[in-house]
Amino acid sequence: FLISTGNPGHWLTPFLLPIPAAQVLHTLVADRARWQRPVLPVLLSRLSEKHQLLTVSQFAARQIESHWKRAVPFIHNPTSYPDAPFIPHGPYSKRILTAAHVIDYRNPFLWLNVAQRVCAKHPDAVFDWHGSGPLLDTMRMRAKGLPRVRFHGTSEDMQGAYANAAIYFQPSLLENHSLAVLEAMSYGLPCVVSDRGGLPES
Repeated sequence: FLISTGNPGHWLTPFLLPIPAAQVLHTLVADRARWQRPVLPVLLSRLSEKHQLLTVSQFAARQIESHWKRAVPFIHNPTSYPDAPFIPHGPYSKRILTAAHVIDYRNPFLWLNVAQRVCAKHPDAVFDWHGSGPLLDTMRMRAKGLPRVRFHGTSEDMQGAYANAAIYFQPSLLENHSLAVLEAMSYGLPCVVSDRGGLPES
């Protein structure tokens, strides 16, 4: 029984059954998850050899050990574009790409501030954020009047977005092992990311 989830502590029911089960946890264990502290260490301590918890970054594995008192292995996320061609970008290409959920921990307000400052100095710079999320409408309103700063929402052609970008930018406050950063690197893009969570590991 294989479970792949982003919610720490959810979908652990198969671990109570006498069948082999593995869960891959894709998000971080946060300090605010108070209910997990007394419950999950007890549950995890009773797991048999048939039950395995894994995560997708060394950073997350250390967090789980710190919070849940259980050492777990990690397997890095793969990129979904394994055959992406390397595309040399022209010296004057200044399209900066972000592909992420538009949510507070992805730091869209700092992103917009950086975009404004860079665009003021570089008339050919363009900032594109692809992704939906609870702050999408707010950020679109704040970017009004900035024609070279765009929040696209959900995009169907992300491969085209990566292929046409010159730099990938992700200033997240919290991150595990970012698929978008891996995808950007598979297209040969230099990545400017924050020194948080699993991003330096990526």
